[in-house]
Amino acid sequence: MFVPEVVLPPPGAARTAATQINADKVCVYLHSATEGGARLQRWTAPASWAGRRIGATTITPSGREEGHPKVTAQGPELELMVTPGRPIVLSVGGRLA
Repeated sequence: MFVPEVVLPPPGAARTAATQINADKVCVYLHSATEGGARLQRWTAPASWAGRRIGATTITPSGREEGHPKVTAQGPELELMVTPGRPIVLSVGGRLA
């Protein structure tokens, strides 16, 4: 499952203020009941991610593992190995050189 980051309204905003989507960050997750080890997952990234650095951080019980797993980009499609029960945060940064 690939889910974009949802950003809350700023403090003091009206109770009816809408949440926003951060298109530069997504959370990748496989349910922990999924059998087996890590699985290859593919995702078509938004056009706004083209030509930008993509970072990955795995969230584990002992903390965050920056730069893990490796993310491979083939055009707009991203590939990465996802371990069930270990969320991964993908985010984009500056333009590639």
